Amino acid sequence: MNDEELKEFGWYKNAPKQGFNSRKAKASTYKSLKKNAQKDVGINAQHIKGSNSWAISGKHTKSRKAILANDPHLSNGIPSFWHASKIEYEDGTYVVGSATPGIPAHGSFSTDKISVGITTVHVDNSDIYEEEIRGDSYLFKGKLLPLETREEVIKIKGKQPIKYQVKSTHHGPLLDDYALALSNLRTSLPPELPKGNFSLAWIGLDPHEDTSFHTFLNILKANDVFEITELLVGVKRKETKTKKEDIIVPKGFTQNIMYADHKGNIGYTMSGSLVKRKNRGFGTHISKGSTGENEWIGTIPPNQRPYIINPKKGYLVAANGPTSSLNINSQAVTYMGLQPRATRIDQLVSELVQKKSGKITANDMMEVMKDTKDIVAEKNVKYLIKMSEKYIKTLKDKSLEHKIVLEIIKKLKTWQGNFGVDSVEPSYYAVWTRRVMKNFLPEEMIIDETFKIDILNKANSRLTLFRDILNNSTKEEKYCTRYENKTVSSCGELFYLSLRDTAKEFTQKGKLREIQWGQIHRAMYSYGPFSKSEMLQKLGFGTRYTSVGGSEDTVHVHCFDLSDPFFNSGRSANSKLVVDHGEGTYLSIDTGISENIFSGHNFDLNERHTNTDLILMKSLKEVMASADKEADIKINA
Repeated sequence: MNDEELKEFGWYKNAPKQGFNSRKAKASTYKSLKKNAQKDVGINAQHIKGSNSWAISGKHTKSRKAILANDPHLSNGIPSFWHASKIEYEDGTYVVGSATPGIPAHGSFSTDKISVGITTVHVDNSDIYEEEIRGDSYLFKGKLLPLETREEVIKIKGKQPIKYQVKSTHHGPLLDDYALALSNLRTSLPPELPKGNFSLAWIGLDPHEDTSFHTFLNILKANDVFEITELLVGVKRKETKTKKEDIIVPKGFTQNIMYADHKGNIGYTMSGSLVKRKNRGFGTHISKGSTGENEWIGTIPPNQRPYIINPKKGYLVAANGPTSSLNINSQAVTYMGLQPRATRIDQLVSELVQKKSGKITANDMMEVMKDTKDIVAEKNVKYLIKMSEKYIKTLKDKSLEHKIVLEIIKKLKTWQGNFGVDSVEPSYYAVWTRRVMKNFLPEEMIIDETFKIDILNKANSRLTLFRDILNNSTKEEKYCTRYENKTVSSCGELFYLSLRDTAKEFTQKGKLREIQWGQIHRAMYSYGPFSKSEMLQKLGFGTRYTSVGGSEDTVHVHCFDLSDPFFNSGRSANSKLVVDHGEGTYLSIDTGISENIFSGHNFDLNERHTNTDLILMKSLKEVMASADKEADIKINA
């Protein structure tokens, strides 16, 4: 939510401005980056899973009904994480969407009256505390308090149940070595198992029963956007008929919730409880549990979480970025760094509203889903070229390799960040970026291989970070000191040498090869344990690959890991949903409807899904009528 939207809905409060001393920032940038790289305690960052969602008011659509779009991004695999389904009831109502097998609820869905999409909101609702344990007690504010002990019984088919004793402080359960190993905590570089006693505080461990599931069951019965809003934020609205006892606000389920209805209304809010801390800056590091200085002091009341219904501009976008600007009159602000996908979706939808207001359809939403423009890469490549050309001016090189470098630069100068499957420029950019990021930081910062892989995992966004650092730093030479064990004088030289080696990879018989992005960038779908069998792999039941466009920062998401020798994508939009309340619900999942490796339906939806050719989810009556019609045609033939 920007400042205009906050003002429109009464959530605006001017935040105090923080001063910026450019000279001090320039001097301290290198020091602080080095400190962060070598920090004693931190979280080993991985690719963060996310999603896209947006909704368009009925005043802009052809059907005059609202349209909602949602595509959750999770790890690829066979079978798919999602199961597409439509459930019809005797009274004519229905729910259609993507559900997780084993859970009796849909993640993103529509009914005959409303539609809902979700995206991850990266709230900090958990903390790790280092505890001082003494026997069956723990130290807190100078006093020894008894550990709470309970027994968990784990039943195993055909075997005796395992009895597991869980000990807890008032913060939460103590973590054993196995839990610590899975948590990706690291207290040193290279990473090793933390030494000490650690407890986990998490909002989902609240002793009061979490009510998220009840809330979403009630949402299925909602008639419009207003009823959904009161179910999520606990505020009874005059225009609804919801019973007060049915307003059960979710606690542990923290998500961005985008919703729309058959009356043309759209809305957005964030679900779940948000932690309030005594010290707001201590949520990202391990806290001392014995001092009492880093305690939680409660949660933000649901009615203080911002929500929007029918903004003036007529559309809403949410894609894992900040929930709002800092100018908000509550502490309900979450932040996840860059939000290029949300920015790009906003651009595309805004253009649609300007050009086609009153004529927008579900098909237009599918076109937005297909978009492969990376606005981060578009800026990064200009910066790389600018710095490289600065160094090139000092050269008098007439070699073939140098000519190929200039040819690549010429192509990338006109590139607008399009990661289309048939484009060649992203191939040059990806290889160049990998070489740059492998050599960008000085040796003293690359403490271990894990940290290097961490940089490569998020190279595109991290290059943006370093680009901003260098633009505000007078100490460029400190960042760019070597290239493949060779001393360099500037970042421009490092970038040029990286591109020169990139050119070698694309040179064949003295000419620049044009390798399309889809030739080296493939979505990878593993069959789990079956992919580890060489025999099944030879029989065609192993890992499947599909040539794809996109990057981690495009609307059409297909992440690639630069620490991998190949540019395979292990995460993408596994489900795609577009709901036009006047036209119908369109849906697809990334693999197939069957989990059976011998079934012809366990990967048959992949091509349509990749091309965003979504399936109109017809009613049972429509399906039967269509089947009868086909049968009549065959008989008459």
